Amino acid sequence: MVAPETKKLISKISLAEQLIEPKTSLLKKYQEKVLGDVRFFHFLEYELATFLFGNLSGSLGYLLRKWSYYRLFKSVGKGVIFGKGIVLRHPRRITLGNRVAIDDYGLLDASGAGAEGIIVGDDVIISRNCVVQGKTGPVVIGDKTDIGCNSFIG
Repeated sequence: MVAPETKKLISKISLAEQLIEPKTSLLKKYQEKVLGDVRFFHFLEYELATFLFGNLSGSLGYLLRKWSYYRLFKSVGKGVIFGKGIVLRHPRRITLGNRVAIDDYGLLDASGAGAEGIIVGDDVIISRNCVVQGKTGPVVIGDKTDIGCNSFIG
């Protein structure tokens, strides 16, 4: 017998099929692909935070990302640092512990990570240009982990 989670993965719709689905608006397709959520307020919050503050340099960019990004995630601990140019997919499935640092131009993608999503423990450093993807199941990064530049975890 095949578990329900496995059936969902087996019958996963390809990106091409998702994008050409004629019965769904382009906005809804985008919201589902990027956020995993079609609620307009979540979409607006995500777009404003990433567009206005995502690539803003210096201390002002740091402070504005800290102020706006925490709302995008499932939960965020204290002392989290968000670098610039971070790409988030399904951020409401991502949990960040205390004192997590995500350096510039990282990608956190929980689109295939299920309800558990991506869990990042305390005192974790995700260095520049890192990719953390939960494409076929959850990803758990333990406490006091340092992920080097240009790494891929999936």
